[in-house]
Amino acid sequence: ERVKVDPIFFAQFISVIHPIKGKVKFNLYPYQKAVLIEFLRNRFNIIKKFRQGGLTELICLYCLWLAAYHINKNILILSIKDRVAKKVLRRIKYMYKNLPDFLKTPVVNGKGEDIGTAADMEFATGSIITSIPTTEDAGRSEPASLVVIDEAAIIRIAGKIWAAIFPTLSTGGSGILNSTPYGVGNFYHETWVDACSGNSPFNPIDLKYSMHPEYTEKWYAEMKSVLGP
Repeated sequence: ERVKVDPIFFAQFISVIHPIKGKVKFNLYPYQKAVLIEFLRNRFNIIKKFRQGGLTELICLYCLWLAAYHINKNILILSIKDRVAKKVLRRIKYMYKNLPDFLKTPVVNGKGEDIGTAADMEFATGSIITSIPTTEDAGRSEPASLVVIDEAAIIRIAGKIWAAIFPTLSTGGSGILNSTPYGVGNFYHETWVDACSGNSPFNPIDLKYSMHPEYTEKWYAEMKSVLGP
């Protein structure tokens, strides 16, 4: 019952793949907890992130929580390439597979022992997570509960995609634009500037490299080795 209302509590049951350590528990850093709270508080969020900050994993966790424990949610994740889209869904499936059995809401699509398909997971709650590459028609026709555009600054047609998708959110759906900065004058940059000036429905979330405790400790250790005591 607590998991249904608290994604931060849910995170303690989640495992992820660390590039060095392998399978590890997804122990959230303070800035990651703060981002989850912003997701709950604000309908539209735009994130300016640093690299290797665990934001894609955090969004995967949030999408899994929303679909597994809430009724009839239609969640759409858009990535720059088909390979990336499939990789995002595989991360969600990995999180699901490693949950305790008592927290596994049944997945009702897929063949044999497969969990879902290469593009989507449908849960017994009636909720579905779809992860697909970006096209101008992506998500145009279906009402959405949550739309995530990953690495939005790199997607050249992000503005057209958002214009096509936005009407599907008119019934109360939410949106997340997630990216590292990449140039100026593109849809992501303009949306970020408007959000920071209060001229956009988007809530700006500015994540800096120094917010990551491990990186900060490593930096101090390196500076100490250079500068001495």
